Amino acid sequence: MGEVEPSRTIGAEQFLDILSKSVSEALNEIENNENESIQVILNFKGTVRGDLKVPFDNPNINLEHKKLTIFIENVNFSDNVTIESSVNLPLSFAFKNCNFKKDANVRLYNDCSVVFYIAEIDNLCISGCGNNSFVAINDSIIKYSDIMLSDVPFKALFSATTFGEKITSATSIGTFELRGLSSSTLLEFKNCNFICVPNFSGSTLNHQTIFLDCKFKDLSAKSIACYRYLRSEMQRLNNHREADMFSSYEMEAYHKNNLSKNELTSSEKLEKFFSCLYSLFSNYGRDMTRPLIWIFATFLVFWLFLSFWFVDLTNEALQNPSSLAHYFIENGNLPSRRFAAFIQSVWNTLGPIGLFKTLCTIEITSPFAPVLIFIQKLISSIIWFLWLLQVRRRFKLS
Repeated sequence: MGEVEPSRTIGAEQFLDILSKSVSEALNEIENNENESIQVILNFKGTVRGDLKVPFDNPNINLEHKKLTIFIENVNFSDNVTIESSVNLPLSFAFKNCNFKKDANVRLYNDCSVVFYIAEIDNLCISGCGNNSFVAINDSIIKYSDIMLSDVPFKALFSATTFGEKITSATSIGTFELRGLSSSTLLEFKNCNFICVPNFSGSTLNHQTIFLDCKFKDLSAKSIACYRYLRSEMQRLNNHREADMFSSYEMEAYHKNNLSKNELTSSEKLEKFFSCLYSLFSNYGRDMTRPLIWIFATFLVFWLFLSFWFVDLTNEALQNPSSLAHYFIENGNLPSRRFAAFIQSVWNTLGPIGLFKTLCTIEITSPFAPVLIFIQKLISSIIWFLWLLQVRRRFKLS
């Protein structure tokens, strides 16, 4: 293991010399090292100026079936960095707490890997990766991404990473372009934040590709086609959960860009009205708890309204000592009209059930009560429909 800790600004060639020296020291210990992996740690704590090319190709290197991992920590790269291999050596690079002010170019040969952890990258370019190569990016920020892959087994994992950069509340910068992706490439996105929309157009997604707990902020006009393509790919893979997710983002982007005009036709106005309801009650089908919250809020609001002399219990219900109403009124000092409003509001909240059946124990005491009851039943029915639709989509398998 080699460890160097200068704290200054140096040139790219000097940094490469320090790195090569650390690697040579580690390789000299191969004969006395029984472990299958060899680690080189370069904790620089400084800035590297000038274009840096980190070559993996060295004909004098013989790892003897061991894996060499090079850790580079706390470095600010002010210019372009190229990580490239041209020989078949099982090498790995790990960058931790590093800032790449310009391009970070990654070109890997067979069985090689690069890991970025807590990194800030202005422009990440991944291309020409070989068989079983691997890229992992964790807890990082990437403004621009351009990934060009060939038809080889390749794996890329992105976790808790932000793509793009928010400039103001209304504007953002960044791109995420992925081209040449084939079914032999495995991609995983977990807890990622896409400020810029991912563009996978022309790529074929692997059946194990996942977008787990990811958030998508881009609702621009160009995002509609990108979300539509991802939706169609997920449908092809029978991944209905994520297909519905991208469908909801496509719908939201479409409505934001096409239904926000000042002049709308009558059909567009109707579409905008239902779009607003869909967004309000279920966040375009992405939130399963929001409909239930609205159901409970609807129950409370209409219970309050119905308590103002709109409904009361029938004499039969009041005089029956075995009824539930008689128990609460006699033992809990609860006014009969308030209890009647509670029962009526609960019944209305059931939605479709309440639409086709009325309560025989409730007496209507105001001509406005049927209007309120119908409105609550209608709203509850719509919300229950949206919630059940989400449940069906969430647990749909084929």
